[in-house]
Order: sequence, then C-alpha cells, then structure tokens
Amino acid sequence: MSYLQLDYTISDPQERNKRVHYIIEKTPPEKLTPYYLEELTKYLVETKKDKKEKNILTDNRMVTVNKRETSY
Repeated sequence: MSYLQLDYTISDPQERNKRVHYIIEKTPPEKLTPYYLEELTKYLVETKKDKKEKNILTDNRMVTVNKRETSY
C-alpha cells in the first residue's frame, strides 16, 4: 500500500501508538478501509523481532535432500 507510511524501525509501543493516531487523524475517512485499519493494527502488535524466521532447510527436508544427492 503506497499511501501507508509505517516506520518499522520504531520499537517503542507508545511511539508506534502515537504514529498510528497521527496517521488516522490525517487520513480521510473514505481511505480508512478495513484492510488499511488491519495493517495499522498489525503495525501496533507486531515488530520485526516478533516475526518468526522461517527455516527453509528443516531436518526433515535435509533427509530428503541427502537421499536425492546420494542417488545421483
């Protein structure tokens, strides 16, 4: 969403809350769609630290990879 300017470098919850209130005040009511509000909610709840890192090569996947490498 190009018109949604969120600063993910802010880690303080109060600062993020102030930022969201400022965005809501400056945004015209017709642009406050459910999707837009959901993105603001995610911004308040989640931080980069909270996001889970995905491990693409899990133990089970490595077993499969090793079997295929051996078969070649």
